[in-house]
Amino acid sequence: MKKGPDGQYPYKHIFDALIKTVQREGFTHLWVGYLTFYIRIAPHVAITLLAQDFLTEHVKQWRKGAH
Repeated sequence: MKKGPDGQYPYKHIFDALIKTVQREGFTHLWVGYLTFYIRIAPHVAITLLAQDFLTEHVKQWRKGAH
């Protein structure tokens, strides 16, 4: 967070930031950037979960064959 020209921070705490944002820009602006974040993170999560399932199944099969 960057200090203003008066040397003070614009927000005192998280609730102050929420209140000022809602007053200045409206309630829906609390989710600005959410769609971009979701589009960026969704492929990562999907690949991670698929890899985890794949590896879990192969480790289970490997352990059954090792004994």
